[in-house]
Amino acid sequence: MKNSIDPAHESQSVNETEQNMNAQESTSSNNEVMKEKNAVQVSTPNDIPTALDANEQVTTVGSPVDEITNQTCAIPVGLDSHRIYTWEELSSQGFKKAGLRNNREVNDKVVKKKMMSIKRSNGVISPILFVCARACLEQGLEVVDENGNQLTLDNSDIDSYLVIIDGQHRDEAVTRLNLERKPDERSYDLPVIFPQIECPKVLTMLGESNISTRPWKGTDYLVSLLNSRNLPGVSKEVSETLELVKKYSTEGCSEIAAWGYATGTYKRQPTANRLYKAQSDVETRNRLTEGSNKYGREIYDTLKASGLDSRMIGSKEVSKYLIEKMHDLVANGTTTLKDAANVIIKFIDSLTQGEVTAINQSAGKTEDVDGVPHKFSRYDVARSTIHQLFEEYQSKE
Repeated sequence: MKNSIDPAHESQSVNETEQNMNAQESTSSNNEVMKEKNAVQVSTPNDIPTALDANEQVTTVGSPVDEITNQTCAIPVGLDSHRIYTWEELSSQGFKKAGLRNNREVNDKVVKKKMMSIKRSNGVISPILFVCARACLEQGLEVVDENGNQLTLDNSDIDSYLVIIDGQHRDEAVTRLNLERKPDERSYDLPVIFPQIECPKVLTMLGESNISTRPWKGTDYLVSLLNSRNLPGVSKEVSETLELVKKYSTEGCSEIAAWGYATGTYKRQPTANRLYKAQSDVETRNRLTEGSNKYGREIYDTLKASGLDSRMIGSKEVSKYLIEKMHDLVANGTTTLKDAANVIIKFIDSLTQGEVTAINQSAGKTEDVDGVPHKFSRYDVARSTIHQLFEEYQSKE
């Protein structure tokens, strides 16, 4: 029995010092700008152009266009990419926050740590990175306002929306601090900066701005990939698979288990490098689902209806055992993949309430293996129990 504790259920530490806790998401370009300035130059409200009003023409205020690439640049007309603004100043001129529909979700634990750090530091240390919504939309990305409403280029006020690329945890931390502050406590504002490069590719910037801080996990690259699912060349199968992986992850599956259920195989688990390359390479992206099948999804749905604990279903040990058992039945030459999947599904359906409870209540233990003590996680024990039950089930068939 393999000693393998499911990484999805290990507690994750946030290695931040008091001085950089709320700065982990800042880009290296932000740091260069800070170093180049002997004194931070902050704009005043009068320096900022008024955002596009619903009754104004699009040509009055918008986003500059590169004459060579014909690509919309990431900063609104009239704003200076070398200047640090405050969100209070920008919002007073009509600018509004927006986000990418499939950006990675805010981690509540990280937000709370940032709130404490902001209070200790008496403010936000590093600026939040924004780009104009128009640039995102013209690059095929989906943009939503703060209420989750879809934004398009047809919105008359689209040039008043700015999209957070790096710093959503700091943004949420400041929002909560201001909502929860007592009458005698100060309010906080957000320093804002725009990209230091002309007309960047937003998806590339989204990934690169996080590489130099907390390394992205597989699900973070997945979220970025989801933003590109409507781009030319992306197959429908890949888009559907990515959506399912995200869905399973939010329902308690580890990254490995989510991919296993979504693709029905454990033979082509994508590495972080493959996921990163797939962001900009359509061929790599479309190969993510090679060898996949729908039966892992059917097994997952059956498990969800069985009463098994979501963490148990989402563990690598349980998911890998069932999916690989399905392929083992085919390898034995006695059945098709469809029939093998039906065997697994009928086995799950046959579990009694007592057996389901026994699996859910599995506890880790230490046993001697060839005279050497080995620790087995509760998921290892659950996998062993399921194996025994499956062997008994097959002997009766």
